[in-house]
Amino acid sequence: MNAKELIFSVPTHELAARHIAQLREMPDTQINDGNLETAIANMSAFIEKLADIEPIETNHIILGIRHLMHDEESLSASLFRKDELLSDFDLDSEIGALSDTDGLSDDELDRLSHLQPNPQNYAYDLSAWAEILGYEVDKRNIAAIGALDLAEVILWEMTFCGYSEEKIAEERAELDRRAKKLEEVLKKPKEEQEKYFIPAEKLRCDFGIPKPTPEEETVAHRRICHEVLYNNLQTWRAIRDYLGG
Repeated sequence: MNAKELIFSVPTHELAARHIAQLREMPDTQINDGNLETAIANMSAFIEKLADIEPIETNHIILGIRHLMHDEESLSASLFRKDELLSDFDLDSEIGALSDTDGLSDDELDRLSHLQPNPQNYAYDLSAWAEILGYEVDKRNIAAIGALDLAEVILWEMTFCGYSEEKIAEERAELDRRAKKLEEVLKKPKEEQEKYFIPAEKLRCDFGIPKPTPEEETVAHRRICHEVLYNNLQTWRAIRDYLGG
């Protein structure tokens, strides 16, 4: 099963309504009660046009994984290379023995959060839509996560940079331009590089942000370690289940 088949396995209007509900939460949204139904209808039409795109097989798979960010859990549609799931996944990692991530000491949290049992996952918000629609999805993962929920997150990633492939191509070109500019800056002597970067301390002063106390830094470090470990464990379990472990 691929992402296109998943998207068209759920009610189009319901998927469109979910997407528009997310857009309404954005700070710069122009969607309101007065134009809500029009927005949903337009989104439904956009989804239906995806039927005309022929998916491309690229040896990638999307797994729905619930991750923590700033103490809030949300669903991510994480993209992996299928060959790397086989070669880079550590089935015997001690992370897999954890029942949960609560109750660990600071030292254990710090140590375990530095383990890397999972293969790399990839961003795809700038990928060609034919490729995204061709990404494999796993029926067992869908059953655990929910078809509509996973389709919604994939659609969100797919349209994050725009609702036309021309707009996404523009974003990709701009990203390439910035990357090349940064590459040129990093070739300069260190003294010259400093002209292009603003130190964190200066930003704090400019915006009146107080420097965190040692206690606040300790709490923040523990929270980050907990989130990293929690997310690694969730990812580890999703990959294990996909591989049939």
